[in-house]
Amino acid sequence: IEGGFDSVKKSAVLLDGEKLLSIHAIPAARLVHINAKWRNSKEDGYAINVRNGYWQSKKQENEAIEKGTNEYIKRIKLFTSTTANALYIQPVKSLMIEGGNDGVITLMYALKHAIETYFQVEGNEIGAEIMGEGEIANILIYEAAEGSLGILSQIVENPHIYKALMKEAFRLCFIDKTDKEVPASALVPATYDDLLSYYNQRHHAIINRNHIREALRMLMQAQIEVSSNDAFNSYKEQYNFLQSARDTNSSTEEKFLQYLYQNGLKLPDEAQPNIPKMYVKPDFLYKPNICIFCDGTPHDTQSVQEDDTFKRKALKNAGYQVLVWHYKDSLATFVAKRPDIFKPIK
Repeated sequence: IEGGFDSVKKSAVLLDGEKLLSIHAIPAARLVHINAKWRNSKEDGYAINVRNGYWQSKKQENEAIEKGTNEYIKRIKLFTSTTANALYIQPVKSLMIEGGNDGVITLMYALKHAIETYFQVEGNEIGAEIMGEGEIANILIYEAAEGSLGILSQIVENPHIYKALMKEAFRLCFIDKTDKEVPASALVPATYDDLLSYYNQRHHAIINRNHIREALRMLMQAQIEVSSNDAFNSYKEQYNFLQSARDTNSSTEEKFLQYLYQNGLKLPDEAQPNIPKMYVKPDFLYKPNICIFCDGTPHDTQSVQEDDTFKRKALKNAGYQVLVWHYKDSLATFVAKRPDIFKPIK
C-alpha cells in the first residue's frame, strides 16, 4: 500500500447498531494476480523446460520423466502486478447472505454492476475478485482502468453515494420496468440484463440473485460510518468518550459536539488535549495539528480575550491550525467553512 496503512480508510456498515460489512478503502494498492494452474488441471503450476525456455505439455513432461531428463522440467506459477485504488469488503454473518460463498460471489457482482451503472463506467474498468476461503469469503473491488478513476473511495467518504449504490444494486436485481419488486417465484437466478456479463462467465453457473435479496434490503436500510479513530469501535462510542472528556461546565463544547454528532460529521480525536511544550489547552484536537476552541461567555471579557490572543498565536507559530467558534456565531456556518475537517462520515 503506497502511503502505508495510515492511508487506508476504514468504515463499517451498521443496521440498528449491528455490523453488516466492514469496508476498507485502499488507495494505490499493489495487486498481484497469480495464475496457479490450468483450469482443468489437478496439478499446481505450469511445466517449463528451464534449459530451452519452452512450455511443456503433460505428455512431454511424462516423456521426460520416463527418459530421466526431467531435471530440467520445473513447475512454476505466473503472476502480474498492478497498482489500483481498491475496496476490501468483509461481510459478516449478520448480513444473512444465503448460499454460502455463492451468495458472496453474487453480492460481489451486484455491487460491481451498481458501481458501473452509478458512475457510468465500462465493465472492464472495474475489477472484482473473491478473497480468502472459509464460510464467508471477502470481496475485493478495484479500479482496473488505465490510471485512477477516483470513484471507489467516494463510497466510504460520502454516505449519500453509499445509499445510492445499494439502492441501485437492489434495483438491478429485483425491480422491474414498472418499478415493482419481482417476487422470487418469478425470477431466474440471473440474466445479461442484470448480473451476467462477458467478464464473469466463469461464475455464471453459481450466480443467483435470490441469495442476496434480504442482504441487499438490509444494506439499503443501513448506514455507513467511516472510522476516524481506530481507538473506538463506533461513532457513538467516540462521541460518548468525547462528551465525558470535555469540560463538563462548558455548554459551548457540548453544543459543538452535539452538532457534529447529529449531522454525522467527523468528530475530534481528543477533548481537552495536552499540547507538548505549550501552556494552552484547546477544547478539541483533530490530529495531528488542528486545534478547536469553543468560546463561551467567559471569553467576552477583555482580559480573557487578550490571553486567548497570546496563547493562540503561540500555537500558530508552533505549526498548529487554530479554529475558533464563538457562541454568538452560527455553528453551521463555522463548520461549513472547513469541509476538509468536518467531513460527513455517516
